[in-house]
Amino acid sequence: MAFTLLGTIFLASCRPAPDDVAQNTPAPIKVIDTIMVPGSDDKLHARKVSRLAQDTQLKSGGNPAPALDEIIKLAPQWFPKGTRIEDVKDTGGVVTLLLSPEFGDAKHWQKGETTTELAVYALVNTLAKDGKKVALTLEGKPIPSLGELATAEALEADPSLNAQSK
Repeated sequence: MAFTLLGTIFLASCRPAPDDVAQNTPAPIKVIDTIMVPGSDDKLHARKVSRLAQDTQLKSGGNPAPALDEIIKLAPQWFPKGTRIEDVKDTGGVVTLLLSPEFGDAKHWQKGETTTELAVYALVNTLAKDGKKVALTLEGKPIPSLGELATAEALEADPSLNAQSK
């Protein structure tokens, strides 16, 4: 009887406190299933992410880079040739995009304000959910500007660029 009582007390003391359980449980993986893609009407259009990009995101632990790369593949004329998403870091209120060096091609960004705005906001509007902002970086440093668009500070989504759903 004494052993049973001691065993019960020991087991009860080994249970983690409810706060410990919450801290040790990983956050659910957030996979991007809809991306914003520039269209010929100078608006951003919602598109479902391919099954391959969704699976790749899940396998990478929820990193949305494959979904963002899909934006570039679907609308290559809006981005400098060779551009790719190297990584995505979510630090709470700001999502930082680590872009390949090709993204910094100044000549491409001289094509016009609309080209720049739609390319940048295709990425920003896809990522900036729940009040988050998006910072664009090259080689770990903020990009001061792309053409006429100031990008040194993290950007908020601009829903006015999204095409209206029918």
